[in-house]
Amino acid sequence: MEEPGPAFVSNPGSRSERSLELICLWLGVMVYLASFFLPAVDVPDYPNTEPVPGWLCAWTALSPPFNPKAWNVSGLLLLASGLINPLVLTYFGLWFWRGGRKLRRRIAIIALAFIPPTWIFLATQRTAVHIGHVAWIAGLLLMLGHEAILGRKYETS
Repeated sequence: MEEPGPAFVSNPGSRSERSLELICLWLGVMVYLASFFLPAVDVPDYPNTEPVPGWLCAWTALSPPFNPKAWNVSGLLLLASGLINPLVLTYFGLWFWRGGRKLRRRIAIIALAFIPPTWIFLATQRTAVHIGHVAWIAGLLLMLGHEAILGRKYETS
């Protein structure tokens, strides 16, 4: 027996659910892309400098494997943050070519699971966040949240 609730939740694949998914997805894409051009974090060791833009954070977060000095817990936390963006690109590749829904769901869950290590890294470095980081997180949640939360309904239906 089907669970009671709004049509977009209880009827996987319904028109209203698909519309909500697309609205969240594209709104998330716009916010996510804007985040790369906004100030994201402060540079902890240089208090009088301008905040670092999101694109530079993304690039820097992929550096730990190439820097032996970053082969530690802090570097691993930073790398987890850096892997979110390639996972998002993979997710969109699968979405665009209508690839495996189960795989997309897993990628969405993994990408969202890498958000807390990002916060742990920022906290351990005593780094203040700015609107770019907040927009990045909001964009990720809007783009991937639907798939991560409701994706299982598609797998079982």
